[in-house]
Amino acid sequence: MSWSIPLYIALTVALLTEARRLARRKAFKEIAIFLSLWTIAFTLVVADQLGVAWLRPLNWIKVIVQPLNKLLS
Repeated sequence: MSWSIPLYIALTVALLTEARRLARRKAFKEIAIFLSLWTIAFTLVVADQLGVAWLRPLNWIKVIVQPLNKLLS
């Protein structure tokens, strides 16, 4: 069974519900963080489905977390 379709559905539902909730609260930093993490997750699902080789998980997590730490500081 392919897990890509359920993951696409879960990511879409998460985008619709959480983005709307965060927009109502006007939490712009949280929106930016949520959308960046959502984009990474969606891109990784697409890349996995296409069979594209990516960096090791700890490397790309480090690349993403460093700017987010600066944003939140």
